[in-house]
Amino acid sequence: MSTQTFPVTGMTCGHCVSAVSEELRAVDGVSDVDVELVPGGTSQVTVRADVTLRPDPAGGLRISSSKITVRGTADGVDNDAFVKAAEAAKVGCPVSKALTGTEITLDAALG
Repeated sequence: MSTQTFPVTGMTCGHCVSAVSEELRAVDGVSDVDVELVPGGTSQVTVRADVTLRPDPAGGLRISSSKITVRGTADGVDNDAFVKAAEAAKVGCPVSKALTGTEITLDAALG
């Protein structure tokens, strides 16, 4: 697991939060995205990644599971809509498609 926090300037609204969160969720291994919006100031984005590796019969290691945890805030979006959007991002993610056969779980909620 790795956790990093980045300062982000120029974010002004819930749409900004959604756009940043969506892009980060599409990154392989990202398990948590938390955006702390400061309109017009410096917002904080925290990302956590959890990937499980196991031995590959062909040699080396392979990813056996990836846990995606998403937390955020967005104006005008209720929890059900947030979870639905996160699920759609997971299903449509090119990395998720490439890892077919690998367990990928999603835990999404506003807050």
